[in-house]
Amino acid sequence: MNGKLGTFLAALFLMLGAWQPAAAQTDPTFDLLNAGAVTIEQVFVSPSSDDNWGRDVLGASVIRPGATQRIRPFARNECLFDIRVVYQGGQSEVRRRQNLCQISQMVFRAAPAAPGGSSVPGGSSVPGGSSVPGGSATPGGTATPGGSAQPASGNPSFVLVNRSPRTIQRLFASPSRDRNWGVDRLGSRTLPPGQRFQVALPPGDCEWDVAVVYDDGQREERRRQPLCSLAEVAFTGAGAAPSPEGSSPGGGSGSGTAFGTGFFVTREGHLLTNAHVVQGCSRTMVALDGGQLPAQILRRDERNDLALLRIDVPRGVAFARFRAAPSIRAGDGIVVSGFPLPSVLQNGLNITTGNVSAMSGIGGNIALMQITAPVQPGNSGGPLLDLAGNVVGVVVSKLNAQRVFQQTGDLPQNINFAVQGAVARLFLDAAGVRYQESSSETERKAADVGDLSRAFTVQILCQR
Repeated sequence: MNGKLGTFLAALFLMLGAWQPAAAQTDPTFDLLNAGAVTIEQVFVSPSSDDNWGRDVLGASVIRPGATQRIRPFARNECLFDIRVVYQGGQSEVRRRQNLCQISQMVFRAAPAAPGGSSVPGGSSVPGGSSVPGGSATPGGTATPGGSAQPASGNPSFVLVNRSPRTIQRLFASPSRDRNWGVDRLGSRTLPPGQRFQVALPPGDCEWDVAVVYDDGQREERRRQPLCSLAEVAFTGAGAAPSPEGSSPGGGSGSGTAFGTGFFVTREGHLLTNAHVVQGCSRTMVALDGGQLPAQILRRDERNDLALLRIDVPRGVAFARFRAAPSIRAGDGIVVSGFPLPSVLQNGLNITTGNVSAMSGIGGNIALMQITAPVQPGNSGGPLLDLAGNVVGVVVSKLNAQRVFQQTGDLPQNINFAVQGAVARLFLDAAGVRYQESSSETERKAADVGDLSRAFTVQILCQR
């Protein structure tokens, strides 16, 4: 692959938000809808990095009940903002760290809120509500209220907006208190990029979980969304993750179960996998010795996509060891052990081989390494082993070849990624897990490494 194509792919993945927490700097302008019964008299929009509210962006205007006002923040080179509205009578409502570059509309109601006091133009620091905790911006552009009480019941219907470059094939929405996703609310429809769809939900619950499945099988979720306060929920694809087994919420084969891979790192039953493998599970199980054992999720690291689980194993289990120094290098051979596409292949543990092609991921992400060994949905969370059989990484994702082909006309091959072993060890250190290391001086045949991995590699079942 030449340098120009590599640069393009990096830019493509940065645009899609893959492994990049920061949003692209775009226009933070948004529409503010007053869906309550009280006039909004003042609106303050301040970069979250500032310690003061600045001027009232409404000036001499007000936003009457049912009206919408276009809001243009004074700072135009920012994305994360704090927003405060002041209602007639002095009540105020605050929302923290809203990613306005990904939000086109925010809805405010004069629901119960802490009295806000007066707001002085030119403003002091956080008048009448500086201690209000603020929810962080949700990837994809849904506005998370940051401090006012949300209604317990109401009308949760909303407009789904597809701001991603992919077609949305399925949509699931379920009250957050439920343990299943229910039916696909798109039915026979699909939602191409840039399109909108009115989602009718039964009145009552206001807090919902929403998930979409794209045409490449990846899934993006929004948890605990206050839908009675949102006019729309936008998905950009930035938070999409590979679905274990390529399944959607509600799961493959109609069973409500999705699949991934994990591996034991202690005799006491601690095992590593990806955070996205156990995301949204009402129950997590580990397939072991012909049966299934419940697993406890002890720790999650969303940024590096790692999760620590534990099962009760009184007799102990075989476990993997991490590679001791020296570190693995680009060009070294590796082995992947896992359970890809179980509903299709149905042949148990799969072994694939390749080599480390780069010691970083897309955009120079040093938490990842690039590998050539083939991986599929279901491999997520499996061990990446050197030719001595020691762990050097955790399989996490693959390049979306179809999307790159649509952009370049060239079909990329063997571009997959794993979390660096050093990052996984730091994760275990933070959790207080005592793992073991082993020398990699003596190499084995790839088939022998595969046989070794069978003792500590397991399938993970996520029941929703």
